[in-house]
Formats: sequence, C-alpha cells, structure tokens
Amino acid sequence: MPLLDFEPDFAGSGDYARLYRSMGIQVVPALTPDKGKAWKLPAVSWKSLQNELVPELTFERWYGPQGEHIRRQNMGIITGKASNNVFVVDVDLHRNSDAASWWQYILDQAPNLTDLETVSQTTGGGGKQYLFRAPADWTPPTFKTSIGVDIRGQGGFAVMPPSMHESGKPYKWDEGFEPWSVDIADASPWLCAEIDQLAERYGGRTITQDGITKTATPDYSTNAFGAIVDGREDYMTRMIWARVVDLRRDAPMVSKSFLEMEMNELYLQYARMVKSRIVEIGTSNDDLLEREGRGISLFRHKWKIATDQWWDKVTEHAKIEKPTQEPPKQEQGPAPAVEYKFDAETGEITVEPLPDGLYEFLDIQQIKTMPDPKFIVSGIIAENSFGITGGAPGSGKSFIDLGLALSIATQQTEWFGRTIHKHGPVIYITNEGLADMKFRIMAWEQHHFVQANSSPFFLIRQSINFMAQSDIMKLLKTVAHIAKEHAPPVAVFVDTVSRVLPGADENLQKDMTVFIAACDAVRQAFGSAVIGVHHTSRQGNLRGSTVFEGAADFILMVERESGASFGTMTATKIKYAQDGWTDNFEMKTVATGSITGQESLVAVLAEERPKEKLVWPDLATLEKVLHEMQEAFDEGKAWAMSKNAHHQAIRHVVRITGCSNKIAKDILELWQTNAVIEIDCCDKKSKKYGFKVIGSIR
Repeated sequence: MPLLDFEPDFAGSGDYARLYRSMGIQVVPALTPDKGKAWKLPAVSWKSLQNELVPELTFERWYGPQGEHIRRQNMGIITGKASNNVFVVDVDLHRNSDAASWWQYILDQAPNLTDLETVSQTTGGGGKQYLFRAPADWTPPTFKTSIGVDIRGQGGFAVMPPSMHESGKPYKWDEGFEPWSVDIADASPWLCAEIDQLAERYGGRTITQDGITKTATPDYSTNAFGAIVDGREDYMTRMIWARVVDLRRDAPMVSKSFLEMEMNELYLQYARMVKSRIVEIGTSNDDLLEREGRGISLFRHKWKIATDQWWDKVTEHAKIEKPTQEPPKQEQGPAPAVEYKFDAETGEITVEPLPDGLYEFLDIQQIKTMPDPKFIVSGIIAENSFGITGGAPGSGKSFIDLGLALSIATQQTEWFGRTIHKHGPVIYITNEGLADMKFRIMAWEQHHFVQANSSPFFLIRQSINFMAQSDIMKLLKTVAHIAKEHAPPVAVFVDTVSRVLPGADENLQKDMTVFIAACDAVRQAFGSAVIGVHHTSRQGNLRGSTVFEGAADFILMVERESGASFGTMTATKIKYAQDGWTDNFEMKTVATGSITGQESLVAVLAEERPKEKLVWPDLATLEKVLHEMQEAFDEGKAWAMSKNAHHQAIRHVVRITGCSNKIAKDILELWQTNAVIEIDCCDKKSKKYGFKVIGSIR
C-alpha cells in the first residue's frame, strides 16, 4: 500500500520516490531532457535492477536526506519482476488514431469495465499510461508498435511524475486515478491475451539486454514503403562483401582513409534501404537501428571483418568475373487482380488473372442498357451483394439472419413482410451456439408450420480463417461441391465476422479489407449474396474499421434491450433501395416439438410494438436504493456518473430495482432536481465525487 502520509501538494522528489517504493515498485532516478538526445532513460546503470527491488541502503543513497539524486526531478520505474509484476500500457491517444482505436477496442472488449479502472497518468507529451499488475503465470512483454501503443513489461522503463517532459510540461497522475486514490488493477486474463496478440501482430516482444533492444522477427520482409525490416543483418553482410570485393577488383592497393570514406558512403545507402522495427517519434532511424544492434557499430564491425581478408578471401573472390549487370526491372505494382470462376459442370473453382490491356469503359447508351439489380428480398438484399447485420451481443441478430436463411431455403413467399424473389441453397457459417442450433431450427419450423428437412440449407461449423488464402480456397471448394450437387447458393451467411478473423485487428482497414476480399471471392465465383453478422461497440456503431460501412451494399442494425421481448431492425444503408426505415420485431419463445420439451426463440415481425410501460419501482425498493447509495458514499466509494466511472450509478439502480436504464436515469435526475440527492466529495484525500443522500422521498 502507498504511504498514508503522502501529501501531493507539498511532495518533493524524495517523497514521490518513497511513495513508489512503498508500493513495491522499483523507482530509479532518470535523465533530464536534453535537446537532440535520448533522455527517457535511467540516470543509473539498470541492467542489474530488473528482477528485484534494490536494497534499502541503495535507495537511501539515491533518495535519502543527503541522497545523490534527491534534487533530481526526473524519475521512473523499472517494470516487471523488479516492481512486483507491474507493467505499463502506453497509448498515444492524443496524436495517433490507430492507438485511440485500439484502446476503444479494449474498452469494448472488457467483460467488466472495472477491469480497466487503474492507476493512470498523462505524460508530459500528452499521452496516456495505465499501470496494471501481471498475474504470476504471465510475463508482461516489452515492445513498441507502429500504431502508437507501447507496452513496458519485463525489463521496461517508464518515466513517472513529477518528472518534466522536454515540452516543459510535467508528468501528472490523472485526477481520481492517482496511486494514493486507487489500487493498481490486476490484469485480467483477457487483457493479457490482447497484449500478447498485439505483440505478435506488431513486431513481437522487445527486451533490452546489454544495451541492445531485441525485436521478434515480423511476418513480412519490408514495410508498406518498401524499406527492409526483416533480414537486415544478412542484407548488411552481402552489401559490405560485394562492395569490398568490387574495390579489390578496381584497385589492389587502397589507403585506410579511402576505405573509411567508402564505408561511410555505403552505410548511408544501407540506412536508406532499411528501417528500424522500433517506433519512437523524434528519434532518428540511425539511432533506432543502433539501439537494435543493426546500426553503424555492427556495420563497422562487419566492414573490418571483410577488409581484414583483403589479401586472401577477398582476393580470391575478386578473381571471379563480375556478373553482367541485368537491366533494372520495372517497378512492380500491386499483385495482379484475379477472378474466381465456378464451372457448374465439373464443380471446379479456378483462379484466373484479369486480362491485361485497357479497362472496360461504357458510354451512356451502354450504361442505360445495363441490367437492373435483381432482388433476393424486396428492397433489401440484391443478388451478388454484400451486407452486414449488426447488433450488440444478445440483440437477436443471429435469430433474424437464421430466419432469413431458412425462409430462402424453404421457398417461403416473404420474410419480415417483404417478398422473397429468389429461392435456393443457403450456406450458414458459424461455430457459435451449435448446441442450440437444432432447437432454433425446430422452433422456426413449428412457428411457421414448415418442414425444412429436405431444404437446401447447409451449415459449416468448422473454424474458418478469412485472413488465410488456404482457408478461403477450401471454403470455395466446399461451396463448389454443394453448388455442383444442388445449385450455386443464393446467400452465404458468416456468423459472426469476428470468429472468422482470428488475430486480425478490426480497427485496421487493411485487415478488414482482406475480409471483404474473401467475401468478394465467394460473390464473384457463385453470384451469391454474402451477409456478415457483426457485433457493435458500446457506442452502438459497427465495431472496428469503417471499411464495412463503405463496402456494404446494405446494413441492418438490430437493437434490443437485454431480456426484452421486442426490438428494432433499422436499415441504415441500402444501396439499391430506400433506407432509413425501422421494423419492430418480437422474440417469441416457441416449443420445438421435441420429446424432451425443449423451447427456443424465434425472431418474427411484430404487428405493433407495445409502448414501454414506464412503471417505477415501489417505495420500499427506492428507499433501498437510497440506503445503499449512502452506504457507498460513507465508505468513500460513492456512485458516480462520470465518464471514467462508466455511469455506475445507473448500473446500481438497475441492479437493485430491475428497471430499465432509461427509468434508472429518470429516477436519478428527478431526485437531483428535488434535492433528494446531490453530488459531493466522499474522500477529500482522493478527491472522489459521487452521489450523497440529503433528503427523503416520503
């Protein structure tokens, strides 16, 4: 626990250092900002300080009354084992949209938002740092990413308040989330898994040893701009050896100064062609390469090894005639576009490059003779289209899409009041809720008085990775097999999108574009509509990249409060027809007709949605709410409505009364207006504010 007598308004460097040490954190003095130089580093040798707290004698030598660093403002912590497994999540929210998207994704994924309520600071540069404590069975990695999210885990270092940034602004603990106000949160297993996934995707774990930052090999050799990021040492070795052998061919005797000049010129060429995997704004690529052990020091070492062999191996290689220089190849563009073709007679799928030459172009007359869109379902789903059904978990979107799929396969005349124009095979890809799938189908049959046994409805329940070309080809072959036996599918459903994108970042356009391309391959080969079932964020919009909104021909958004019988389906986008309309639907409990008496839900169009009954809880229940509210205030844990508290007051009212969120919010607002409750400070030390009971409802 932190020091109880710590006074932030009057604390000096020694006080802050003792605060951190009292929390079991390895605090060390840090360098002062120096223009043009790396300064976010300890001011002491720290290799030996990465696994356990320094002895009290060492700490006193640094921060005692006459300590060597007692007047030094800048300090930091060594993360990992030395700090009882504390690690830091550093997010550049203020200047990197990818970082902001990743953190929003983490907020959306959190099973319990209190998992993320932890000690946090705003750096002098404007970024955010969140402190967590790693579980004993997981070692937090240390690495930097290209999206502005850095993790300081085992052997890492992070600057701490009251340090001063080079901008002239101090590092500050966030109000209400200071180490003397809240505990450092234990990292939940799901957060550890997300960090491991981030490490794997954006350069892997990086650990500093002997002054060299070691980075894991990425799954690509060049970055988006063509700079080499994998195989740099091999590239360096080949470059140096080729130049030294060429020099030996041209001049048997050369001076040391000439070799030095040649080396410097060659290094500049090398540095232009390679890129460090470390991302650190304001630090040159040369310095970052040097930090990775792929810079000028290694280059000099390899150059010396090569030139030391001037009279033996270099001379032998120089006798070999230099290969004739091939004419430079024309710069390559993106991989050629391909088209997928299904042969109905053989059932084979072929992949053919699109022909070179001119692009097809149409004049007005030809445009007017183009065929009209052919709808599968009137006003919503066209043939060969791509769409998304979006909604929060439990909203009923899967039941809606399953009903649509069964309606097409069993030749129903309409779905949700709209005419179905095309019937035929349907393929449903899912590995969610498989145990209940048969009961969902049986309940749908019972409600609609339909026997679906002989209908061409096909379930693919294996896990499919839409990011892997091999999986997509296997899927296309599977669909081709079904198409040969029956007919090309009218529609293919993917439930859910996140399940077919293992390891992908839904916030990155390039990842989601790969998913869209996989869906396009199915559409192109079979002329089918492809419909993805996708989750929404806590804000209610489609989770992840906006690429979905741009690529989709139609988007249906499903909303339903947890446990409610009725919900809404809104057409937020339809490319070929009117959008903006909303249908009410009802989730009905239907007996499956099985001998076990099982029941399941069926989503059906509601004739008229009943108006919500705005019935308040009874007086005794409301008084219970006030009683628990005051108890929380007295314990210094007042219910709050701030952004960081995630509207916990509403959640508590719903928990106690069982009412809806809307009624809970109305209750709190009315009580504030009538002076039943007010917002006050429940803990002056932590400056935490929340609701306090000041009146009666009787």
